Amino acid sequence: MSLINAAAFANNPDLIGPLVIAVTTASVNIMNEDPGTDHHRSRVELARKILANPRGEANRFRFAVATNPTLIAHEDMESAVGDLQYVVDSVYDAMAGIATEPDEDTPGEE
Repeated sequence: MSLINAAAFANNPDLIGPLVIAVTTASVNIMNEDPGTDHHRSRVELARKILANPRGEANRFRFAVATNPTLIAHEDMESAVGDLQYVVDSVYDAMAGIATEPDEDTPGEE
């Protein structure tokens, strides 16, 4: 994955329409998820922002989804859209400010 390809993907004008739908879909699903889900409060906070301003918030996701090498490897935007929902779902927690916690059993971690 080159940074030039990632930047071109993120700035492709054909990305924003499908991306708005993908982040809205993710947000609706999160609003309906079990409140006992890890980091539910942070996820719902982002979902509410997205549902209030889908296009503006989707714009923030452009660069996060462009970090996925499989997505940007597609020859055209139409074929990339098939993977877009999965990628949005996979970056959602990071966009909500949630960091992955190390396992308690990971050597060297205190």
